[in-house]
Amino acid sequence: MPTAASGLNDWSDTYGADTRVGLVHATVNTAALSVYLASLVARARGKRARGKNVALAGFATLLAGSYLRGHLSFSRGVNVNRTAWQQGPQDWTPVLPDAELTVGQHRLANMGGPLDEGRIADGCVTCPWHASIFRFADGTVVRGPASSPQPRYETRIFDEHIEVRAAR
Repeated sequence: MPTAASGLNDWSDTYGADTRVGLVHATVNTAALSVYLASLVARARGKRARGKNVALAGFATLLAGSYLRGHLSFSRGVNVNRTAWQQGPQDWTPVLPDAELTVGQHRLANMGGPLDEGRIADGCVTCPWHASIFRFADGTVVRGPASSPQPRYETRIFDEHIEVRAAR
């Protein structure tokens, strides 16, 4: 049950195809549980051979569910901290209009939320998509579903340009 609750929490942050794959994953795992319960019932009634065969079918079903979860985690990046190895510029770097550095977005599960459109209050910003709250001072998560701090940058105005660098 704790694993199912954790999976339901992960699934609640998915969108589109990931939601459908997550639903199939949950259905397959529920089927595996049902098959294992049928195996238990068969063994309890003294039908050991039948119980073993049914358990093998349950194992095959469980492998299919595991594959789907692996696909969601490793191929689709569902609930993966996509900023874990992100390193901003170490030296002061001008922010150009077409720069790849997007300070106003964060990543949750599989989507970047527009923090620049979020509600600002008490030194924090609330993501308009997921309602995660991040503290401006250090990027920490005040309230989830986000589980990783928001990357943050030091800023300055130098020679009429905005410059950023990774916070130290």
